[in-house]
Amino acid sequence: MSQIELDMAVAKLDLLHLRLNASDDTQIDAIENVHVHQERIVLPKAIKAQVADFVRMRVKGSVEISCQFAPPYTPNAPLVIYYYIEACNMPVLARSETLNLSAAWVQERTDMETLGADISSKLQTIVRFLAPHT
Repeated sequence: MSQIELDMAVAKLDLLHLRLNASDDTQIDAIENVHVHQERIVLPKAIKAQVADFVRMRVKGSVEISCQFAPPYTPNAPLVIYYYIEACNMPVLARSETLNLSAAWVQERTDMETLGADISSKLQTIVRFLAPHT
């Protein structure tokens, strides 16, 4: 077991995965990840709400919800986390110009408001966990 895996277990992150990925340009990776969210948010059937630290939305009739957050590391790299059938997926969290993280976790959905707050809390837990590792 690596030190990071051990630390994840101690921190009780309860993640399906947390991966560090090398990239030529993490900003481009993040922008590519946000396209689905941006395309859906302008649809007439989009149900969206903005709260203090994120914008959440879903398309009426869909079970997928996406939340866009202010990025904790690279200001110009958008951060969108997707929820679909009891799991959250964070495809790209830009850490630097050439490093990004991805993560996934099981998430029970209660309602759209609670789900957004739960995702925000998990994101903050991941960021706090990574602080001593960077």
